[in-house]
Amino acid sequence: MLYHPEHPDRIIKVYAPGRPGIQEEAEVYQRLGSHPAYSECYHVGENYLILRRLHGTTLYDSLHNGQRIPKSVIQEIDRALEYARQQGLRPHDVHGRNVMMAGKNGLVVDVSDFLKREDCGAWRDLRRAYYWIYRPLISPLRIPIPYGIIDLIRITYRKTRRTLRWLRYQGRRIPRRRPRTL
Repeated sequence: MLYHPEHPDRIIKVYAPGRPGIQEEAEVYQRLGSHPAYSECYHVGENYLILRRLHGTTLYDSLHNGQRIPKSVIQEIDRALEYARQQGLRPHDVHGRNVMMAGKNGLVVDVSDFLKREDCGAWRDLRRAYYWIYRPLISPLRIPIPYGIIDLIRITYRKTRRTLRWLRYQGRRIPRRRPRTL
């Protein structure tokens, strides 16, 4: 993403030559319209989008910096994702690097996969970890977490999810937990 110093409120997202998805992402922004938790698309070029720039810190970087992540950020992201569903979209690939906080506000910064049909539990799992691990154990300490540890957690999470999917595919009975409403 690029921005011009004379237009700091806008960014340009450039697609590599031949990379698909620009029209789909433009459609997602068109469906979302104007919503405070999402960027807006001002222009669609042949291989670029001009978007409203969102300011904040990703949840991933907030963990690294030891910044406290308020509950209101998680709740606002939940509401924003529900809004996207009401617009006929399916939030997908929503994880700590694709959501930000700006003060106590939650922002969703990557909507490029919101037209995908398959389910994605990344946000549900991140939200669960927020309430079960982050709030009671990490938040009170306000300690910076090295990127290496965060990445190790991400890798372990991905491998565990992949293994559970494979076991389910093999027909083994692995109980699914029903998401709790918080």
